[in-house]
Amino acid sequence: HFERQRGSGGGALKGKGMGEKQIEVDRRLVQDRMIMLQRRLKDVEGARVLHRKHRESLLKVAIVGYTNAGKSTLLNALTHSDVLVEDALFATLDATVRLLNPKSRPAVLGIDTVGFIDRLPHALVASFRSTLAEVLEADLLVHVLDASHPEVKRHFEVTMGVLAELGARNIPMLVVFNKMDKCTDVSLVKVWGASLMRTYETPQPIFISSHNPRQVDEARERIMKFFDREMQTYEVVVPFEDGKTVAQIHELGNIEAKRATEKGTFFRVRTMPEFANQINLSRYKI
Repeated sequence: HFERQRGSGGGALKGKGMGEKQIEVDRRLVQDRMIMLQRRLKDVEGARVLHRKHRESLLKVAIVGYTNAGKSTLLNALTHSDVLVEDALFATLDATVRLLNPKSRPAVLGIDTVGFIDRLPHALVASFRSTLAEVLEADLLVHVLDASHPEVKRHFEVTMGVLAELGARNIPMLVVFNKMDKCTDVSLVKVWGASLMRTYETPQPIFISSHNPRQVDEARERIMKFFDREMQTYEVVVPFEDGKTVAQIHELGNIEAKRATEKGTFFRVRTMPEFANQINLSRYKI
């Protein structure tokens, strides 16, 4: 609209005034657009909070790491699903959630997150809010590293620094060295990976290529075993009329035995202690 400010002779001042008015109109339109987008962002954030609330009874694994480490590719492989995979910064701006193993109970969700990077104020960027919230609510962090990258150690430190800033360092973490098929010095990477166990008190790292199905299966098994170690076995008899508790047991527990008795249905079930408390299994404990 700036061409409207041009003019000559007596019309110059009039043209300038019209141009200034048009700029003010454009400014208001931009401001209105920003307000509308901010409102939409709030609505989207509200929906995400609601979705996270629906997932409170599920176990959550947040896949974190430096950008381009192969997080989305790993989630694809772990869940046999299609998540956007793009060799670009911030290809994943929203958290993407998939069931890690549809048959497992309690259900375990794999959550893809935005890639971290140096000197970026993550907590101040609106686009990252949902994915950072998913990190803080995770039961386990899977820290993915590009083992073939020459600066893999710096990438590790950057991600650990961001996690510390978020207050997420107390969340259990499993380190995955990805792209081992492209690594030029496998032994050196494995030695450094082992040192992480001592420095950061992490479990034995996983060394894989996300394109190797056998290695991906082993990684999935490691994740599932992490939760299995946290589970406890409960034996209860649920009255026949308490259908709600029966449904919750099927949803939140791995049923090892089930049979009808005179007083109700007997269950031997393995589940997380917090889920057992959530459905108050102790009232039916044998």
